[in-house]
Parts: sequence; structure tokens; C-alpha cells
Amino acid sequence: DDGGTNLHDGLALGRDEVLRDLAQGGVNRVILLSDGMANVGVVDPPALARVAAGAADKGARISTIGLGINYNEDLLEALAENGRGEYYYVKDATSLAAVFAGELDAIQATVAKNVELRVEPACAGVQILEIYGYSARREGSAWIVPMADVFGGDRRQVVARVRVPALVAGLKNAVRVALAFDDVDKKTRITQALAVGVEVSRDALAVAASVNKPEVASALEVESA
Repeated sequence: DDGGTNLHDGLALGRDEVLRDLAQGGVNRVILLSDGMANVGVVDPPALARVAAGAADKGARISTIGLGINYNEDLLEALAENGRGEYYYVKDATSLAAVFAGELDAIQATVAKNVELRVEPACAGVQILEIYGYSARREGSAWIVPMADVFGGDRRQVVARVRVPALVAGLKNAVRVALAFDDVDKKTRITQALAVGVEVSRDALAVAASVNKPEVASALEVESA
């Protein structure tokens, strides 16, 4: 009541309670409500993010709800991202009911858990330079993108910056992507893969005409954020 926020110990306590009675094959969720102003105990954002990531790796997803006007959006969003959960903001308590209802609906509609997207070059010379908006990790020339659980009707967008060599004109597979997940209904691990192709051209007019403006706008939004 004097302004102290021991976010780490509160998060760790919630995590331990869920892990103590973990529902194998089910959906396990911790919901953290906070202004994110961690000022007691562990306050280092990367250390707090590692706690969330560790909980997610053990099967307990972390969703966060930012409360009030003066709150640490960066920290709470990072906790949700690393905890493979969802991030919400509510201005006052009257909005909490809708958030909890949404979380419960998502839990009940979950179709895929332990979701990971693997993005790697599909031909020589291609480089994947960066993945935007996710805490991705590199494995050699590939990127691994851990994701939150997926529920029915859910859509995810991943923006990557890729360098394709312009040595030979024509069609070529540039990137290979594979989505791996645990199917909640079938209780099996499933991987689906596809290749994303590009056409290399020396025709400047054709290149200009091929620009997908909505996608370029999305990429610029993500990059600037």
C-alpha cells in the first residue's frame, strides 16, 4: 500500500501454483494484473522476461493485463510475448470482465499449443536478416519463432526481412517455413511446411508494379514500432 510492486515474486508464485497442478495435455494459464512498475525484488526487465519464458517452456502460459494510465507497457508486453500469452490494457476495473471473458473463450477454443515457426533459407545466398515483433532465436541460418497458443479462427502475421541475391533472374524458392504445434484434440505433434518464392527481375517497371503496398505498409509499421 506504499507503492511497492514486487512483480517478480508475484509472477513466480502464480507460476508455481499452476505448475504444481499442471494439466498435462490441457491449457494452463497465468494472468498477471499489474501496472508493471516493478520496484521491489527483481526489477531487471530481461530477467523478468526470462521468468515468463521459463514458465511457458514448462507449460504455463503467461498473459498480462496492464492496469491504469501510468503503466509499463514495454515490460508487460515483453512478459506476455516471452510467456507465449496475450497482452491487454484496461483503463479501469469495469473493463476487466471483458478481458477475462476473452481469455476464457480463447482457452476453451485453443486448438494448438507449443507453437513454433521455423524460417530458413531455401536456396544459396538467401539471408534472413530479422524477424519483427517476436522474441525469435537464431539456429544457424534459420530463425525459430515461439508463439502463443492458437485458438480457432486465430490469425498470426510474421514479418521478416530477407535478402535475396539478384545474380540470376527468374523464379526461385527463397524461404522455407515450417509450423510445428501440439494438436490439442489429436494429442499429437504436427508440422506443416511450405516454401515462399520470389521472382528476380532486371525489369525495373515490373519490379515496381509487383510491390504489394499493404504488405509494405505493414512491414514499415512493424519496423518503426
